[in-house]
Amino acid sequence: IIVRDFGEKNIEPLRRAFRLMSEGITLIPSTNEDQYGPMRIGPSYPMLMFGEDDIQIPFGEWGYHGGNRITSPNYAYPLHKPGHKEKLDGEIRIYGLGAEKMIEAGSIIRSAAADLAGAKRDEALRLAGVCEYMGRTALTATNVKRWYKRKISLLNGEYTDFNATLDELEKIANEEIENAKAALPLVDYDSRLGFEPTMEYMGHREAIEWKLGILDRMLRENIPTLRRDGCVKNVSKRDYPRGLWE
Repeated sequence: IIVRDFGEKNIEPLRRAFRLMSEGITLIPSTNEDQYGPMRIGPSYPMLMFGEDDIQIPFGEWGYHGGNRITSPNYAYPLHKPGHKEKLDGEIRIYGLGAEKMIEAGSIIRSAAADLAGAKRDEALRLAGVCEYMGRTALTATNVKRWYKRKISLLNGEYTDFNATLDELEKIANEEIENAKAALPLVDYDSRLGFEPTMEYMGHREAIEWKLGILDRMLRENIPTLRRDGCVKNVSKRDYPRGLWE
């Protein structure tokens, strides 16, 4: 199949790519938090600070499951339960590894596509895009989890330095901006990415750009306000770990 679709010279690179995909997919578990969060809409999933219970995803409104119907933009995790802090750390680690493998596999396939022409080249680029988009989605989930862990530490006072924790949040936000921007050419090339029939488009360019605007606001307004105040204010019930407000 590799020879048929990619040519003999690409046998070993494509074997490696398919191996990475097979390994990567086992490192991307579908937890309940992520099925109704970042793994639902991928790189268009936002990262929020405090007091934003009412935010609405402005896409897929004509879809049966569009908008906030099965996607909660305010990520929540039951960190108050025994063992769940360790569980979150484990998920950050394995989601990150899965993302790396899928993105690397996509890069290998994209390089192999340069040797092809016509329909074969197009199909190879679409395969590379699907693979990388899966990786970018897993990386979004990783960054959302990292963000949430530090956000909750501010809320609970479980930090050694308030401003240093804000520095970490800024770093995560900038890394996710880079990740989301890398997904834009993927959805531009293949409009099937970011689409699900009962949700319509919730992971397309417009949705990713909406999310980038939210991250820009986090960096320009929310985090500087927290630095100025030196403490957390305007907390809503959904900012607390899931299970404390249900």
